[in-house]
Amino acid sequence: MTNVETSGVYVIWRDPRKGGGFFSFLSSVLGHLKISEEMKLQPVIDWETHHFGLSENQIVLGTANVWNYFFESVSNYELSELKNLDNVFFCDGEHPDNIRFPYSKLDWVQPCFQKFIHFKKETQEFIESASRQFDIGSKTLAVHYRAGVDMRTTPNHPIPPTRKQIVKSIDWAFDTMDYSTIFLACDVEDEVNFLKRRYGARLQSLNSNREIRNGDDWHFLEGPRKYQRGLEVLADSYLLSRGGGLIAGASGVSQFAEIMRDSEKEYYTHLIWNGRLSGNQRVAKHQFRIKSILPSRLGGFKTINSDVEETS
Repeated sequence: MTNVETSGVYVIWRDPRKGGGFFSFLSSVLGHLKISEEMKLQPVIDWETHHFGLSENQIVLGTANVWNYFFESVSNYELSELKNLDNVFFCDGEHPDNIRFPYSKLDWVQPCFQKFIHFKKETQEFIESASRQFDIGSKTLAVHYRAGVDMRTTPNHPIPPTRKQIVKSIDWAFDTMDYSTIFLACDVEDEVNFLKRRYGARLQSLNSNREIRNGDDWHFLEGPRKYQRGLEVLADSYLLSRGGGLIAGASGVSQFAEIMRDSEKEYYTHLIWNGRLSGNQRVAKHQFRIKSILPSRLGGFKTINSDVEETS
């Protein structure tokens, strides 16, 4: 691409060995894009070089840079040009401190997303095709339900909602507000089927690749099969943003749904906050299961979570 005058280039990457899902990586990018602006450096996103060795870098849409599977480049520089440039600075590969949860509430995040993050043509076409399957609008209650076992066992991870919390929150919203349909994004097929049985034709969801039961979720994306899953989760997040309200736990999928929504429209958010899992791996492994069994007065989950954040 044609170069522009710059005081230097800032290379954004993140070490996948430290864990994190697709939207966690994407939030890292937003944080480092803000840093690059503050430093007056041109950003380049490298989801290729530092990930080799974890799995083979596979070519999708003519690139091995996973960022460009889904998104356009964020500046007029490409990875291939770096060796010919002076003043190339690399971030530390960590999740930056400037974008901690809930980052959708930070006033700079949505403008940063709108300025830099642009879907590739193939990503946009996939999302538009998914959108045509549904009639999502102001009377649609969007629900994001993370049920994979890894979200229930990863140290320091926000604790996802329970099935009971999701059901009670949906029922409350239908009883007190003017919703007629539900759009559900969920990573476990058994939970989707349960909610379909409960809510019938009112509930709709994207036909996606999911775990059958509470199996391991996917994390960093490489290769054609995971490319498809990346498209699906981006479509899920976008479709969640199109409804008239959102019920969700603390996750990147729901955070980016809030970032992608139209800020000019009234939008009800019911964020279920169960705290975080212990930083001790042995404790975290069993914490969700134990809290699910205990009554709320003894430290178990509240059926209707009193710590929820509600905004409009």
